[in-house]
Amino acid sequence: MRLPARVQSPEERELELKRHELAALKADLVEQELLLSTLQAELAAFEGEYLRVVGVRYAELDDLRARIAEIRVAKSPTDSAAQAAASRARATAEASAAEAHGRACPQPTPSFDPPSEIKTLYRTIARRLHPDLAATDDERTRRHEWMAKVNAAYRRQDSEALAALLSAWEASPESVSGTGVPSDLVRVIRQIAQVRRRLDDIRRDIQALQAGELYALHQKCNERSAAHGSLLEELAASLDEQIAAARQDLAVLEAEAP
Repeated sequence: MRLPARVQSPEERELELKRHELAALKADLVEQELLLSTLQAELAAFEGEYLRVVGVRYAELDDLRARIAEIRVAKSPTDSAAQAAASRARATAEASAAEAHGRACPQPTPSFDPPSEIKTLYRTIARRLHPDLAATDDERTRRHEWMAKVNAAYRRQDSEALAALLSAWEASPESVSGTGVPSDLVRVIRQIAQVRRRLDDIRRDIQALQAGELYALHQKCNERSAAHGSLLEELAASLDEQIAAARQDLAVLEAEAP
């Protein structure tokens, strides 16, 4: 005798709908997290290369200009305008030197271009342990700690570290969650809200990065590279010419000094 099909309760139907909604949001969240992490790594690599090629030259040029301004002040010690200009030039030179020499990479920085296998592994991990899938604040904190390690390994393009983190997570107590329709429904609703908030945060972060000068310069360099040229090398060549001219001016002023 066939038993009649069990009719879902309103809570069960709602839970099923919410789970479908959460699944779609989770898929979007994973892609957006990957996009943000990739963009951050790309810009960090580009910034290091920019400082190595261009930033150190700006620092040298600013120092030469400051030295020129200081010699001129020495020749006219009562000229308040010249003193102010020299102070500004020295402050600019110190800031340029701190940025260029403190953050520039001594060797060429490879562009960030992880293989598809690493991106796939990142997606797998993010789907399983993303902080915004947590049911409690404590669980969310623990997942944040895990994801920080995952993002660091991804930016290093370290597939072995990513695989190890995934294995460790699957064997951890944090990966286990409770069951039961009422509690599951509350958990899913909260997860949906968390995921939506995180998606909003990611989109704001991406928009902020894309609105910055570094991103604009990175895009210009990519466009120039596609046209068989290097914008950074062109900037470096222009700065080299300005540095040579500034050195000549400084040499003349030093020769004239008593």
